[in-house]
Amino acid sequence: MGHAARQYIEQLDDSEITTILKHEQTRKIARYRLADETFRKKYGMNYIEFEERNIVAERGHSWEVEADSQQWEAALDGIESLGKQFWSSELEA
Repeated sequence: MGHAARQYIEQLDDSEITTILKHEQTRKIARYRLADETFRKKYGMNYIEFEERNIVAERGHSWEVEADSQQWEAALDGIESLGKQFWSSELEA
């Protein structure tokens, strides 16, 4: 991090830092929700159905489907964990 950036950050008060962090959490949640929606459209189902039907095996354990499964699961985990953090910080504020 450059000197100017460090000086800027040091001048921020707690409420400004909180606002920046909330914005970052909101951005990440939006990105994860977009990934979830993309995979729902691609496979025509939600992740629970995708897992229950074992689509990875059904489609021959292709690299694409395996990668989608991992990314989809990570997106849902991100939505859950960041959502909990975001709402718990909202309740504390």
